[in-house]
Amino acid sequence: MPELVGIQNKSPRAKSILFRGREIIIDGHSSGDFDKSVAEKFLEVHRGVITRADDIGTVYEADLATQEMVWLANMTGNPDSPETAETAGHWSKAAGNIVRSNVPHPCREAMTIRRPYDLGQKEYVAKDGAPEGLNLQSVMIELPPYTRRQFPKDIASWMLTRDGTAGQEFSGRLMKSRPPSAFEPDMSWELDNMRVYLRLADPGSTLGESENTIRANIKDKKEADIEVEKAKRRVWTRLFFCLVDPTVRLPTRSEFNEYIEKHSPKEKA
Repeated sequence: MPELVGIQNKSPRAKSILFRGREIIIDGHSSGDFDKSVAEKFLEVHRGVITRADDIGTVYEADLATQEMVWLANMTGNPDSPETAETAGHWSKAAGNIVRSNVPHPCREAMTIRRPYDLGQKEYVAKDGAPEGLNLQSVMIELPPYTRRQFPKDIASWMLTRDGTAGQEFSGRLMKSRPPSAFEPDMSWELDNMRVYLRLADPGSTLGESENTIRANIKDKKEADIEVEKAKRRVWTRLFFCLVDPTVRLPTRSEFNEYIEKHSPKEKA
């Protein structure tokens, strides 16, 4: 694999070198990747005018910051997903019709979504002055369960397109998510407050026991603390799918406060 060096022409005029009998040119106010030996000859001949562009990564990140970003959410691990899903089916010659079967629902089990993303080719100027293409390595894009992240629009579109293709019969593992809002719960909230938020967002959801109920049934404080933490995790699991789904209306801070003010802790069940 050739070693490449990025260089930049600070002059408005094109600059050239003779390398092994061939003229190699870099246009004015332009930059590019060159074979290391070619780049070093440019830096030597046009000292001060041709400079290294080793901050290509920084330039790329700055360009990335100007791109439209899209939030994606991992939708696997939803406890309210159906147990099974029906396959698209295949033609059975023996039965004379399309045969379908039930399989475990693809969103039931929590899983990290991994996709190898091909970075394509990087063009550079070879030692003979001819343009060449270097195949870049692919990068693994990951999205853990119960997580939403921002991606550049082109990568997000590619991820969504891949969902349900490439041998995967079912889609729905990924969703275009709403961004985090200024008022939404996390694991630092008290259990009963998390349950209130979930009830307001999804009245039909399973809330589980209140903290008072758990502590009334478990006298040992340490054991009760562990069970309360488990209950919070179960509620958070259901809350996540409300928070990321743009079709679910989330309660406002004022609506949440109004409910809290009008209901005592015993009535939050």
